[in-house]
Amino acid sequence: MKISLTKDTSYNRINHVTDGQIVVNQAPYTSSIIVSSDTVIETSLICAFDQLTAKHFDEVVRLHPEIVILGTGNQHRNLSAELQGYFYQQKIGFEAMSTNAACRTYNLLVEDQRNVVAYLILEACPDRENSRPG
Repeated sequence: MKISLTKDTSYNRINHVTDGQIVVNQAPYTSSIIVSSDTVIETSLICAFDQLTAKHFDEVVRLHPEIVILGTGNQHRNLSAELQGYFYQQKIGFEAMSTNAACRTYNLLVEDQRNVVAYLILEACPDRENSRPG
């Protein structure tokens, strides 16, 4: 699904998403990623929503976001009360939705200059060595 036609690369913008790929500023990623306005971190150890623990969000918290958008894969899923409590304790806003919806929401918020981080889960992850952008 094409997410954005904008070519402004002064911040990270998600251009396209499929089950197996997310394109950020025209660079394809084939693993789950964390995206902020100026950072992209590959998280290829997570290929399914059910694998998430609080430890997986440590990198997100280090980016000091105002809000975190979690893309939960092909369908919307709710985060456990324990993980929701983790964000509450960190005083970080949090919203979970399908990865497609999370990509669209991230773009709207980053364009509005909000301090947002998106944690985007791809359900089909390849081997780690093949997931780096070319």
